[in-house]
Formats: sequence, C-alpha cells, structure tokens
Amino acid sequence: MGYSIPGLNSGSRIVGAEPRLLLQETDAAADAGLWDIDLNSGALKIRSRTDADGAGTDFLQVKRSSAEIAMLQLDTGEIDLYGNMANAEAASLANRKGYINFNGAAFQRSWSLAITANDGNGTDGASGADVQIARQSAGYLKFGDGAGNYDNVCSLGHPNSRIKEIWTSLNAINAAQFDKTNTVLAAITGMSVTLTAGAIYYFEIFLFTSCPAAGGAKVDLNGGSATATTIRAQHELWLGATINTNAQVSALNTSTGVTAAIDRIKIFGMISVNAGGTFIPQFAQNAASGTSSVLIDGSMRIVRIA
Repeated sequence: MGYSIPGLNSGSRIVGAEPRLLLQETDAAADAGLWDIDLNSGALKIRSRTDADGAGTDFLQVKRSSAEIAMLQLDTGEIDLYGNMANAEAASLANRKGYINFNGAAFQRSWSLAITANDGNGTDGASGADVQIARQSAGYLKFGDGAGNYDNVCSLGHPNSRIKEIWTSLNAINAAQFDKTNTVLAAITGMSVTLTAGAIYYFEIFLFTSCPAAGGAKVDLNGGSATATTIRAQHELWLGATINTNAQVSALNTSTGVTAAIDRIKIFGMISVNAGGTFIPQFAQNAASGTSSVLIDGSMRIVRIA
C-alpha cells in the first residue's frame, strides 16, 4: 500500500528541531522493516530501526560545513558499488560491471581490490581481473595480476601517458646449505623467482660458497622453466680479493666453472623473457672431489625494468 501527500512538490519541507521521515515495509521480518531519515545537530542520517522505533544502526551519516559536505560515514560490514548495472541479471555479483566489494567487519579483515580489463565502452575483458591490490602486512601494499599472484608489475598510467612506474623487486634467499659432490648442475634450493612472459629484468645473484681446490665450482642459470629471448650475464667466481674466473654468457644453459678454491660467486645481467616461468641458478662441482657447498644467506634480487 502506498500513500501520496497532496500538494507535495519540490518546495515542500519537513521542518523542526529534529525532522524525521519514517519508512516501513509491512511484509518484512520482525525488526527488519522500519527505516528513518533523521536530521539532527547538523548530521543527516539514514538509520535502521526496530519495529517499536528503537535504535538500530546509523548506517549512513553526512555532515556539512556551510554548503560543503564535510564528512560521509558508512557503518556497515560490506559495501557493494555498481558502476554499470547492465549485467545486473548475472547470478554472480562479481560479474557486474563496475563492481567493487569491501568485505569484513569494520573493514579490518584481509581485503583486496581486483580490477578487470575494459575496452572503454562498457565491455569487460574476456580474461577477467588482471590487476589486484591487497594488504601485504602492516604498512605495506602488494600488487598482483588478479589471480592471487603478487610477483608482478603495477603500472600507474598507460605506457604512452605514464605518471609513474612502480616495479616490484623479486627476491630470494637460500636458507639452507646446498651441497654438491659431483659435476651435474642442479637448481639451488630456495633461489627461485617467477618471471613474466615478455618482460625485461635486471638481476643480481650473490652466493657464499665453500669449495675445495680439487672440486671447485661451476654455475649456470638454467634451473627454472622460464626461457629467454635474449640474456646477457656476467659470471664471476671469487676467492678472497681475486676473481678466479669470469665469463660473459648469452644463454641460460651456458656454464662457467673452475677447479680451484672458491668462496663466493656473483652473477648479474639482463634477461628478456620469452616464456614466463621460474628463474633459478644452478650449481655443481667443476671436478668431482670432496664437497662444494653454497652456504646459507645467499641472495637473488630481480627488478623488472620493461
């Protein structure tokens, strides 16, 4: 049942020290049908009420300073925003265009913002969300690809009209000693990052080693699944203040080795990725004798530059 107020027009007012308008849905469940719009002490509120007009939740409150809006407050466990309701018939809310959802009591739980591709004319991209922003830890955000993978680049602005770039650094540390007693190259445990197809990265790898003179060491970069369109890397095998051997290589599977005592290894260079996948250095003895080891606390840092 509806009611009309004769003579109500754009100039009509509800006037008072605390003007209120009550709306009641008669077929709602108990304590779920009464709402009011309340204006008091400079705050306009939309509130839920009990059936007896008792206190509910002031879920929307707006305050003003003169003619300007000074504050908008929402008190709710979830917010759904729909920028374009053309897909409103879709069963899943996530399929609606312009859909943003913040979940959690008082928004204090884990959250993320996923953004889908759009052609600028209201047509969603077929691949779904491809940019994601989420909380990493206290004081930190992380950026990802929309599928929960957060080792990807986030670009603020189109490449042709860019205002700033944020390139994530991919880091790995070997937390356990890696021993070799033969000359078969093997991926170093813990030293792995995932690279994106078509991207270009600068990388630095530093390994602390303990290699006997009779066994020595050798390394390459062929321990992962990523492939390179081009790569240029410098391999340096050190003992004390001297580079015992070094080489510049242009393939992931080109190794550099020496049969001599080695206490650290440095590898640095650039890679243009063909097929995306893992990027892992490999290590072995140069001659099978004793045990050659990559000690703990080696590191790998990779920065995407294009």
